[in-house]
Amino acid sequence: MRATTCLANSFTRASHVSTNRHYASGDKRPAYSVAGMLATEEEAAAEGEAYDEVRKPRLARPVAFAVFFSIGSYFGAAYLTQRLDAATNEAYKRRFSFLSNDKAVKEAVEADACRKTLEQLRRRNAPTTVRVAYQRFQEWWIRKRDEERATLVLIGMNAVPFLAWRVPLPAVQGFMYRHFMHSPLSGRSYTLLTSVFSHKSFAHFAFNMIAFYSFGPPAFHYLSDQRYMYPWKTEDNRLMNWYSTYHHIAFFMTAGVIASVVPHCVRVTAARRFQQQLLSQTTGRVASAATSWTAIGQSLRLIPSLGASGAIYSTLFLCAYAYPQMSVSLILLPFIPIKIGYGVAGIAALDAAGIIRGWQMFDHWAHLTGAAVGVWAFYQGSWVWFQVQQATEGGRLKGGSEYGR
Repeated sequence: MRATTCLANSFTRASHVSTNRHYASGDKRPAYSVAGMLATEEEAAAEGEAYDEVRKPRLARPVAFAVFFSIGSYFGAAYLTQRLDAATNEAYKRRFSFLSNDKAVKEAVEADACRKTLEQLRRRNAPTTVRVAYQRFQEWWIRKRDEERATLVLIGMNAVPFLAWRVPLPAVQGFMYRHFMHSPLSGRSYTLLTSVFSHKSFAHFAFNMIAFYSFGPPAFHYLSDQRYMYPWKTEDNRLMNWYSTYHHIAFFMTAGVIASVVPHCVRVTAARRFQQQLLSQTTGRVASAATSWTAIGQSLRLIPSLGASGAIYSTLFLCAYAYPQMSVSLILLPFIPIKIGYGVAGIAALDAAGIIRGWQMFDHWAHLTGAAVGVWAFYQGSWVWFQVQQATEGGRLKGGSEYGR
């Protein structure tokens, strides 16, 4: 499985879109051709790095990590949202009850908090440049909707590992290879998450982030709207669902982890079956050498993977179901708009063909898993979020009325 540049599948009317998760080779000094493919003469040395730390591949531990992380991220998001909602509702009752628009209330509350922070900075004799920079950032940030905030935060979380890959220090590169690429043979489960935010090449990072910037906000906007199907209310009958940024971030990370663990399970299952076949056909030292996990990893080319495409696919397919009238264009034919439903159907068919025919350029299992998460979010996402809010007293103030529909 060779590292390649990411070819964009589609783009919105304004932006090109890429949603491909890479398989990455482990060479610390990869040589890329113009097409972005790892040079042939470097492949053997590059793949060798992937098997420096080989452990017996596991299924139960990565699956448990994915399950508990997904649950924990949603409960953590509900808890943080509860605190924001409660504080905003309290400020609304004390100072901003004359405002009837939810967005206006949030902006007023946040602007008030900004003024208090600026006053604290002034009392501490902070430099004027610091105060001006903070004020301008807050003025820009306050005007952003929750779905835009979540998208920008997640792009920033992807940018940090990408910049780390650019540091030409052996210690940093080794750290990134160990902790920000997921290999079924590494024995590490947390890389199911860290690899989602990891992009090694500029093309991979740029195309994926453009795709996410295109489809993330509308997908998150749909999740925000659906929250009001199950609204929490206070004693004065105000809706408590003021904020949804944490919900969006939890959804993205959950989609990414699930889109990582399914390919992991597929590849580990295939490797175990391959080992059993070898054991039944060989004996003695030959069997011991041929059936070692290092040998199997090299035979099946179980090279580490990285990228956010699974999570991005979830937003893409959620958009397709939520906004079927949206138009997209193929990158090779930008002047011909097509319905998003036809576009995602073609993408899904291409990934299905990749699985059937054994194509190894992209992680097709991750793509289709992310797509399935997006479809699930369309039908059940808001109901699951409501259940989490119920379990954590999500946003309801003490003494408040029961939730209503």
